[in-house]
Amino acid sequence: MVMCTMFNSDSEMNARDFLFWLNITIRQAPRFIEDENIQIPVPVGALLTCAMGTPGGFAGFIKNRINELFKAILDDYGMYLTTYASTSVLTEDPDFVGGWFTPAALNEMPNFAEIFVCNPDDPRGHWGFNSFDEFFTRNLVEGPAGRRPIASPDNDLVVANACENAPYQVAYSVQRHDAFWIKSQPYSLQYILKGAEEYVERFIGGTVYQGFLSPHTYHRFHAPVSGEVKVAKVVPGTYFSQPYYTDSQANYIASQPYLAHMATRGVIIIDTKNPSIGHVAFIPIGMVDVSTVDLSPLDASVTRQVKKGDGIGCFHFGGSSHLLIFERGVELAFDLQGIVPDPNGNDFLDVRSKLATVISKRVPLRKD
Repeated sequence: MVMCTMFNSDSEMNARDFLFWLNITIRQAPRFIEDENIQIPVPVGALLTCAMGTPGGFAGFIKNRINELFKAILDDYGMYLTTYASTSVLTEDPDFVGGWFTPAALNEMPNFAEIFVCNPDDPRGHWGFNSFDEFFTRNLVEGPAGRRPIASPDNDLVVANACENAPYQVAYSVQRHDAFWIKSQPYSLQYILKGAEEYVERFIGGTVYQGFLSPHTYHRFHAPVSGEVKVAKVVPGTYFSQPYYTDSQANYIASQPYLAHMATRGVIIIDTKNPSIGHVAFIPIGMVDVSTVDLSPLDASVTRQVKKGDGIGCFHFGGSSHLLIFERGVELAFDLQGIVPDPNGNDFLDVRSKLATVISKRVPLRKD
């Protein structure tokens, strides 16, 4: 009934047509899209674009049962993307529409072979990748030849960029509770840090940095600071929920702060053991399509100690976002390398580059 309601208000597609196309979509790997007006290849999200912004969509996509059903479908889609059959789109063939190694695609991913572990000369093709998921979660070239060095690895007061992202915004004096469903989308820490409520007090009045990851960019994330991991968990959430004020035009990029409260996300709290910076929260956010946040590197850790720049997880296919949250009293000088924060920005900061420097000591909590 809910699904029918959200599609009844959209003349372009009904629920039956949606299911027909969904069955086809989840057995095809996403293709690169050359159209400059449609740069983000999230096919399941594209099928739901009109439904997301309807009154029925707003009501339906926050329901637990709807999200449980979509999770089962998206998990199956994610499994398909780990198969060799999904490599069909990883081609240089100029006659294949949407190949990820055509000149147009590589123009969106410059210096790919120098930055990422791959083999363009692999006789099997596909640049050595065994699945689309392996391509999407590709690894960086490490060592002296690597193009993504760790910013000031021995300086604890330099915060490294956790993801290859376009800066969305920096927010100050964030609150425990706020009306995140309104158009301004302020941050509400009690919702964002679900499952880590004992740390919320530390961050009230603090600073939030948010950045967006395009499906074209690198999708592993790295520790922004060194320290002890106190919390590392995945919080189940929504998959296609959009705030209704988007006026029937779903815009998940513009809705990133809302999704920080609602979408499936990770909650990672790192105690730096440095009194000048205290604890840092890192929130990786899955946005549309597979929407998977994978913290397996931390799950496998015995010591729970991380060094700045260490790989701590990845996103599987879809758009993604993330937050870095700093304690109140920590004054930061952000270095966005000349990029102006923009909800629709297409200029991306290198992962592990300098994001900010702590320039004053935090105000200690009375219970420290």
